[in-house]
Amino acid sequence: MSNLEIVRTYEIASVVLYLAGLWWIIRQRNPLYLGALIGATFLYGFDWAFCTRGFFNTTYNPDLIRIPGLTNQGMFEPAVIPLNYGLPFSIMPILLTRSTPALEQKIGKVGTLFFAWLCGLVGVAVYEIPTVHVLHIWTYHQLPEYMFYGFPWSNFWLAGNLVLFPYIGFRYMDRWAAIPHGAGFAVSSENTWKGILMGALPIWGGIFVTYLIQLFWYANVNPWVDVGRPF
Repeated sequence: MSNLEIVRTYEIASVVLYLAGLWWIIRQRNPLYLGALIGATFLYGFDWAFCTRGFFNTTYNPDLIRIPGLTNQGMFEPAVIPLNYGLPFSIMPILLTRSTPALEQKIGKVGTLFFAWLCGLVGVAVYEIPTVHVLHIWTYHQLPEYMFYGFPWSNFWLAGNLVLFPYIGFRYMDRWAAIPHGAGFAVSSENTWKGILMGALPIWGGIFVTYLIQLFWYANVNPWVDVGRPF
């Protein structure tokens, strides 16, 4: 396959998976779940900050379809990135929250939190090794000693935190929101808007806390390879 064919196949697969996740969430008829998906989808704003030369130092495959208007000094944000954030960073907190009673009964509260963190740690390798190392959808420009099969090994604890913190917030929001089972998505219902807002907030807050923690790592190491990124 040519590079363009690989990229288009990746984009199509991402769209299909996202739509499948959206379909599942709609079937649950829970506004809180829809809020998590909406909030996670809009995390591409964090990705714009993550990719800078003082953080990940990332460049994207030039064949990726771009978000119109989001290009600066030659750097662009791919249209598929919101989908790539939206699906995993909503589904994982949702599924972990639904599984919390069973998990805590088997491995305890601390064990459940550690399991959530491990989901992120393992998940980043499962996703990024084929995406980055094999398909070259994007490239991290860091020194070899900071890399693991195409992605920074510091992403292991980053990804663990990216799952853990949103999950912690979401499980409490699920309790506090007290959305009735099968509430649906009626535009005139306060439950709809309360659920969407309260579902999105722990995703945004969890990612922000994770970003702040990771800033200390990149402020104290110099792992980057200069590839001409302007910012």
